Order: sequence, then structure tokens, then C-alpha cells
Amino acid sequence: MEDTQTGIGFWRAIGLVIAQALLSVAILVPLVSISRQPTYFALAASLSSLAAYLIAVARWRRAPLSQTIPFRFVPAAVLLTVALMATGWICVEVSLFQWVQNLIPLLYQKLARLETSHQDDHPLVLILAIALLAPIGEELFFRGLLLSRMQRRYSAGVSLALVSIIFTLLHPNPLKWPTILCFAMFAGWLRLRTGSLLPPIVLHIVNNTIAATAYLANGRSVTFNNPYPWTVAFAGMALLAAGAWALRFTLRAVPQPVEEPLAVSEPPAPLDPEPSPQPAIP
Repeated sequence: MEDTQTGIGFWRAIGLVIAQALLSVAILVPLVSISRQPTYFALAASLSSLAAYLIAVARWRRAPLSQTIPFRFVPAAVLLTVALMATGWICVEVSLFQWVQNLIPLLYQKLARLETSHQDDHPLVLILAIALLAPIGEELFFRGLLLSRMQRRYSAGVSLALVSIIFTLLHPNPLKWPTILCFAMFAGWLRLRTGSLLPPIVLHIVNNTIAATAYLANGRSVTFNNPYPWTVAFAGMALLAAGAWALRFTLRAVPQPVEEPLAVSEPPAPLDPEPSPQPAIP
């Protein structure tokens, strides 16, 4: 059995992600075959992923649950500030994607269709699946299980970078990888700075809620038709700047979590040589 103080490396983390994905598919297939309703596909997918995340956390955490899923108390001001920054971030992101869409329209539309497997889902089901279930499950697994265990092998910065890269590569649209990587790095930093999963969960929920609502308001179209993209972008940057300024002050009420030492095995101490017999003095 693995020692509770031993972390996991990069390739074992990849193995955990693959195992979780296979488990999610194994749960998803019966749900879809039972319901036979395309309107519940996103809900079934999110429920299967959440169940697989919880099973993975229970099976592979190898540490006290309070360390793997740290729901430490965080002041409401911090969570509101994080929600403000998530709102600004999605405004900037949407404007950026509209610029990319105008630059390479054909490639953008082909890659964007990779994310539209839920075209027929009911709006409430879609929001429940994308805005609530998916963020909770992903944060429990990535910023909870993986980040906690990789910190026992690597430094906090290296663990944050590796988990963020894995999280980014699991998203199907490569055009969004740069923004998803920035999002994952910030969510992981919030987890490390506050010692709690609540801030990244709030960040993820607000981000996905606004994205899903905009998707539905746009007629479920992957094409952006905002006539004032720069106005939205500048408004988003203003919200990001205000949120970053406020976060400096709200985080003062959150003590810095105590970092656990890395699980580095120390070499065994050399054995003391046996004293050589002293010659007898005549």
C-alpha cells in the first residue's frame, strides 16, 4: 500500500486522469442508454464525470480527506471578489474569441463544433450540468486530489503548472488552450493561497454560468456577433483590474496556509565502522 506521505509524479497523474475518464464513460453509457433522451446528454455526462471524480478522490486520495478536499473557511469578500474577476475574465475571453473568429473563421468554426455535443439539451439541464456539476467535479479532482498529491512530490509552483497543463489539454478546442491555461493557473493559485477549494469552485461556477448563458442567448451558435467587442473587452479588463486590486486587500483576512514539507526520502545514515582492536601495550 502506498505511503500516505508519498506524492505522485506527472505520469501517474496522467494515469489517474485516464482512469477517471474511463470510469466516467463506464457510468455515462448506461445513463444515456436508459434515458434515450438527447436533452439529458449534458446532465448524464456531468453526473457521470462527477461520480467518477468522487470515486477517484475516495480511491486514490491516500491522505486525510481534509487535506485532499480542503473546504477551509474563506471570507465572503474573497468569494465576491473572485466572482467579480470571473465576470471580467469571461468578457475579455469572449471578445478575444470574436477577434480570433474574424481572423480565421473556417478553422474557428470547425474547432468550436467540438464543444457542441449538447445542442439538443434543455436550457435548465444545460446550465445545471455545465455551470454547477462540471465545475464542482473538476475542482475536486484537479485542484483537490491531483494538486494535493503532486505537492507531496514537487514544489507548489511545479505542481500548479503540471496540474494546469493536464487540465488544459483535456479540453477539445486547442484555440482556447492559452486562456484555459491562464484560468487553471489562477484557480490553482487561489487554492494554494487560501488553502481552500471554495474560491476556485466559485470562480469556475461563475465563469461557466456566464458562458452557458451567453451560449443560449446567442441561439446556441458558436459564432459571436457582438457589434461592440472592444467595449465588452475594456469593461472586462476594468472588472479584472478592480477585482485584482480588491483581492489584495480581501486576502489579508486569510492567513497563509502552512505548506507541508515535500516527501523527499533521506539517504540512510552511514553505519559507524566497528572500532578496530587496539594492540595490547606490553
